Amino acid sequence: MFTLFRYFFLLRPAARLIWRLMLDRRVPLASKIIPILALAYVISPIDLIPDFLPIRGQLDDIFVTVVLLSMFLMLAPWDVIMEHATGRPAADTTREFKGETIEAKYRLEDEDAE
Repeated sequence: MFTLFRYFFLLRPAARLIWRLMLDRRVPLASKIIPILALAYVISPIDLIPDFLPIRGQLDDIFVTVVLLSMFLMLAPWDVIMEHATGRPAADTTREFKGETIEAKYRLEDEDAE
């Protein structure tokens, strides 16, 4: 049980990342519905396990929320996630190589053939 407390420091940065991804236009609208569904499940009185059961009622809310938010992060574009997580723009992979090309001839030698 105490090993779970190690992960509580991740809640604030994760919530900030999800909020920024929700506001970003590069994230598809269909995947933005998932965190809204997670919030609706937590607020809704209809649960898989009723909330009046002491611990199990809250654990199913946590489990469903974590699964849905993980799905949201998997569906969001990776470069957008990295941009918001690190605070730096992602590397532009669409650029073409503009360096110099060296033309040369080469010869393959087989070490085993003697």
